[in-house]
Amino acid sequence: MRDEVLRHFEHHLGKWKDRFEYRSTEPDRPSVWVYEWDRPDYGMSSYATVGYSETPTRGGNPPREYFFPAKRGDFESAAQALLLACAAPLSDDLPLRAGHTVGPLPNPIHGKTRVLLLPPWEEESFRTIDVAAAHVEVMMLVLLYEKEFRFLRAHDHDVFWDAIDEQGVDVIDIRRRPMKTPTV
Repeated sequence: MRDEVLRHFEHHLGKWKDRFEYRSTEPDRPSVWVYEWDRPDYGMSSYATVGYSETPTRGGNPPREYFFPAKRGDFESAAQALLLACAAPLSDDLPLRAGHTVGPLPNPIHGKTRVLLLPPWEEESFRTIDVAAAHVEVMMLVLLYEKEFRFLRAHDHDVFWDAIDEQGVDVIDIRRRPMKTPTV
């Protein structure tokens, strides 16, 4: 299954540049391969888990891989965000869905403390992988500041994304400043 997942990402992202296996010593945390792709056409790098979908599902989640596009990103920060997503949910009765957040991060990434899960902005064929007997979802990660997380929770997603658009916030820039909290 891992090879098929890697082929899927290579088809959409090109040849990977680097990879590292994060081996867990804790029984309830999976070991995860994190891959990195250079995407100079878009001015960013992309990172993804490969093989996490082989981990037995928890919390009613379908088999899943995580994708993290990042401008001015680095491998360690991306891996930390991806590993946090892989470690959630912490209980079997909490399935993760698009729009959910995980965190707080044990070590904030450039001031950001939460991870927002979304369907990838890539084309539709990127969002799912049909391998073996599994239908694997690909979820995209976006890092949020704590104040952005609170704003998102206080308002619906449309209000949040309208504010992001109005302010021209590039949410995939890891070193970006926080959005200014609008009065709604």
